[in-house]
Amino acid sequence: MRLYIKMMMKSLKDIDLYRIYKNWRQGSGPYRCFFRSTNFVSLKHYPDFFLHEVPLSKSDVDDRIAELIALYDRKETLFLLDIPGKEAIKAAFFVQKSLNLKCILTFNGILHPFGLVGDRDYVSRLLNYGDRLDKIDPEGFMFILDYDRYREVEKVELHQFFNNQYEISDEDLPSDEMLKDLGYRQVAAFYREPVKEDLSAYLSYLEENNLKVYREEV
Repeated sequence: MRLYIKMMMKSLKDIDLYRIYKNWRQGSGPYRCFFRSTNFVSLKHYPDFFLHEVPLSKSDVDDRIAELIALYDRKETLFLLDIPGKEAIKAAFFVQKSLNLKCILTFNGILHPFGLVGDRDYVSRLLNYGDRLDKIDPEGFMFILDYDRYREVEKVELHQFFNNQYEISDEDLPSDEMLKDLGYRQVAAFYREPVKEDLSAYLSYLEENNLKVYREEV
């Protein structure tokens, strides 16, 4: 049976965005500077709507991610997850609630009702799951990326939609020096194929600087 979270038919205007932002951000520790507030700030100007129900039961992808995490030493491994935003938000919720890893949201798109990145279901997941997060003493960290952050777009779409796409930059993920100073020896990246160019460049950079990188498709 599939379970769903429902926020008592709350509308966006009824949500305390700052409280949910803090729920997602608290416990970020040394990675606090990488947690992006752009989604939450832009929602202040988003048209009101009733939030959608979101699934509370785990998917095969969620189970696969949990199985992969179990293969690594959390003290020596930084985890990265790059899957489509709606799946990524749901996975982040379960990873934090069930596996006690703090998830660092790197979502940096300005949410817009006609945006190419992020729709009402995305917004509903961000807020509904965030509302149910508790403070944790994390055993490790996972950076959460939105695989849908950019893609090839037809010209007609650019005329019809707001282009809120973005790429991961040097400021969005930790440097090799930072990781080494924090005691990390390796990075485990779980992603969809084909791997995004910005993530691929980051992983290559880490390898060039003597950090082990493990890649798994999910």
